[in-house]
Amino acid sequence: MNPMPTLLAALALLAAASQPYYRAKQRTEDEPLRDPVVGMQADFDASGRWTGVIMEYLLRGVLAERGEKVVIDEDGNRRVAGSTGDPAELLEAIDIAEWNDYTVIAKGWRMMLKINGVTIQRVSR
Repeated sequence: MNPMPTLLAALALLAAASQPYYRAKQRTEDEPLRDPVVGMQADFDASGRWTGVIMEYLLRGVLAERGEKVVIDEDGNRRVAGSTGDPAELLEAIDIAEWNDYTVIAKGWRMMLKINGVTIQRVSR
């Protein structure tokens, strides 16, 4: 059995936010110039608003908020299908002022974000 592709990182905020990209792609010449890459990113920010959110930056936007189990249908529409926990309680597992273990597990349309060992959200098709 093949293990799930996993991104492991330790993050501490040295600025207002950090957005590790995964499954990103370089922008093509015909796309409006704003940022050099677009695609999936797992957010981490000082305010807590974006921490634990998975989004397709400059594409579809937010795919899953903190605490959501989301299903993406064949047409790319998102539907909240459950919960991984209360968003405020999940945020308590994160210490913005310290290093945090950040894990993104992704295979096909199955994605899971964990911070400090706590499942923050899941996305599937």
